[in-house]
Amino acid sequence: MSLSKRVYEEGSEPPADLKLYVCTDHDKHQTEAKVSSVVLAYSEERAIELLDEALIKAGLRPKGMWRYRLQSMPLDRAYAEVLNDGDY
Repeated sequence: MSLSKRVYEEGSEPPADLKLYVCTDHDKHQTEAKVSSVVLAYSEERAIELLDEALIKAGLRPKGMWRYRLQSMPLDRAYAEVLNDGDY
C-alpha cells in the first residue's frame, strides 16, 4: 500500500473516541479486483468524507457516484477478520 494514498483528518481529538470502519465494496480500477479500505474516524459521516477523499485521490469514484457500505469494527476486544480472501 502506498502511503501517498492515505488521507488524514486535520487536527486531533482524544483517540478514545475514534471508531474503526472497513469497506470492501467501493469503486475499483479493475472490475475483477477485490477492494478493502480502513478508516479511523469519530463518526460514520466523517469516515465517509475521509474515504471519499482517499478514493478521489486514488482516481476512484466517491460515495455519491458509487454506492458503498462502511462496517463499524469493535475496538473493545482483540479479534481478526478476513476482509478479502481472493475468492472470485
